[in-house]
Amino acid sequence: MTTGTQDPAEGPRWEGLDQRRLVDVAEDKPFYLLKGRNGSQMRLSASAHQLLKLRNAGVSAAEIAEALSRNGQPISSEELEAKYQALLARIEAIENQSRDNPRGFWIRIRLLPESAVVKLSSYLALAFRPAVAAGLLMVLAVAFWMLDGGSRMDIDSPASFWIGYGLLLVSIVFHEFGHASACAYYGARPSDIGFTFFKFDGYWVVADALGITNLSSQPLRIARHVVQRLRGQKPAPLPWSNGLTAFLVIYSALTVAVWVFFIWAIAPRIWQTVHPFPSQVAAYISGSPNADLSEILMSAFIVVPMVYICWRIARSTMFQALVAGGRRIGAWISIRRKAHNEPL
Repeated sequence: MTTGTQDPAEGPRWEGLDQRRLVDVAEDKPFYLLKGRNGSQMRLSASAHQLLKLRNAGVSAAEIAEALSRNGQPISSEELEAKYQALLARIEAIENQSRDNPRGFWIRIRLLPESAVVKLSSYLALAFRPAVAAGLLMVLAVAFWMLDGGSRMDIDSPASFWIGYGLLLVSIVFHEFGHASACAYYGARPSDIGFTFFKFDGYWVVADALGITNLSSQPLRIARHVVQRLRGQKPAPLPWSNGLTAFLVIYSALTVAVWVFFIWAIAPRIWQTVHPFPSQVAAYISGSPNADLSEILMSAFIVVPMVYICWRIARSTMFQALVAGGRRIGAWISIRRKAHNEPL
């Protein structure tokens, strides 16, 4: 198979397509991973990966179609090019959606860039050597023993709140350097360091142990499957074994229960913080002697992220509704044109 021409000014759109990034999961068929331009991870079937890889290398649609036809898979170059353009459209939609997707990573903040993390983790990887790890565990045990029974901070006071949050931020950085150092020690490349909301280490442990990608979206997938069956429809079969499907049903029920309990438990505390915020700001602006800037900042620390999350959810929901509406209108126009052009 010969290689077609490619504009050298454009170059390949994706890097690493020639590397084997096959992922074996609990579903029927393994898939490939594609890293988007903005860092998003997308799953590709073997055929989609091969098509993208060849076109990315400059092989023309006519050459690919000719090779497939010789191998007993007849397809025209026009059909193959249409499939390639549809694949590009889906990838671009995922890349654009991942920038503003409120699900999973509702807020994602980068603390350290990838270049700095790679350099520092190369030194910290020494901590995974058995002798060094044993010494660090001993130091940690002594530190816990010395702190046991010590004084506790009152987290309701503004000063203690900010001190505690600063220490939490430092601990997050150290914790993430543990992951990055493990990557460096075992030969993987770490990425940037930051923190997110609503996806913690336990989530990734369960997802990796089960071999299920996008674990957080599976409860909704199962619910749709059940609803379709109750309506008498024939939905596509779930891609897992019976045992794993049963586990995911239990996981879905527990997920809903935990979220309901979490919201029920935290809502009063949030309301106590948010409710006086407007009056606190008004008192501070008016110069009231009872206004406390530290309390205003504590309230703002909760109010601002909540407003930002709600805004992102609303914006993404409106965008998805507009896209869905546009697709329906386009499909309707296409049907009308087809009906108009067909002879009676």
